[in-house]
Amino acid sequence: MRRRTSLRTGLLLCTALLAAGPAPLASAAGGDGGGTALPGVPERLAPDQACTKVRGTVTAAAPWTRDLLGLDQVWRLSRGRGVTVAVVGTGVSDDAAVLRGRVEALGAAGKDCVGRGTFQAGLAAGAALPGQGFSGVAPEARVLAVRGTGERGEPDPARLAAGIREAAKAGADVITVTAPLDGSDRRVREAMAAARAYDALVVVPAAADSVPRGSSSAP
Repeated sequence: MRRRTSLRTGLLLCTALLAAGPAPLASAAGGDGGGTALPGVPERLAPDQACTKVRGTVTAAAPWTRDLLGLDQVWRLSRGRGVTVAVVGTGVSDDAAVLRGRVEALGAAGKDCVGRGTFQAGLAAGAALPGQGFSGVAPEARVLAVRGTGERGEPDPARLAAGIREAAKAGADVITVTAPLDGSDRRVREAMAAARAYDALVVVPAAADSVPRGSSSAP
């Protein structure tokens, strides 16, 4: 129970930090917060906007979130093995090296034109790779991709709520959502109740996030 609680707390904070927008990478020893900045990833694409592409950039510097979230202490208890993290939103692609071969998708959720779901999956469960300082909160967790928006990130409350229910029914321990939810919506309340019935934690950003239109690359 202690391991699951620590992991869930880390994922909760991780999603909150994603909603805060792009942030700089710091050194593994703490650093001063300077250096390379994580790129912004849009929540949705304009009709004429190209799909977000994976940059494939590798850095040996650890993100500032590693120290802020106390991940080295969390990893002493658990690295997420045996835990399923569902990402409900724009889909999740395993083109990014930190997710390759580790994503199971429901339906068409294995494709992610927007990049938002892929980026969030990396923050939550990106693998620790040799020579790379970045690692997700739960680097050994299984990733479950569930579609909760249109293909270009078009908001769809009914689909988002249905995605939460699907993720919970599929056995997700933690369900992280890429967009805010309307708590007054009956469908959302019912989806949350269903998740509780399956003992799944749902992590949702408090507010919508947006980045400049020109930001069209994921890490």
